[in-house]
Amino acid sequence: MKGKVFRLSVLSAIVVGVMAYFGFLKEGNHIEVKARYRQYACSANNIDMNVISVSDTAYSYLLGKDISPEAVFKQTKLTDWVVSKASFYQSGKGVSLPDFILIGYVREPGPIPHCTGAVCFKVERIKHQNESQFTEF
Repeated sequence: MKGKVFRLSVLSAIVVGVMAYFGFLKEGNHIEVKARYRQYACSANNIDMNVISVSDTAYSYLLGKDISPEAVFKQTKLTDWVVSKASFYQSGKGVSLPDFILIGYVREPGPIPHCTGAVCFKVERIKHQNESQFTEF
């Protein structure tokens, strides 16, 4: 009996640790961010964006900095969505870098090491500035 309780305790601690590390337990304040997609060459999965405006002045430190948008479970879908929108709005329309509006939160405790050093931003909803409806993630 003691062995089962010990294993269950260890497993619970591991699950809570993993969830805390990936930002599933502690959400920051939800904010709206307008950001410009950056096409960095460090990774095919990189969808970093440069922050243009924030809805909450407490997050004004993000202005001019890069964020790395991440979905909790649908990262591949988010990456594909951003790249396809960016390609669509850049092709034949003369737009150099597309702007997006994201709703979500900065992952606590803050920046995580990406190839560009961008701050992790957990995305709940996103849209291109020319669209009227958000896509949920």
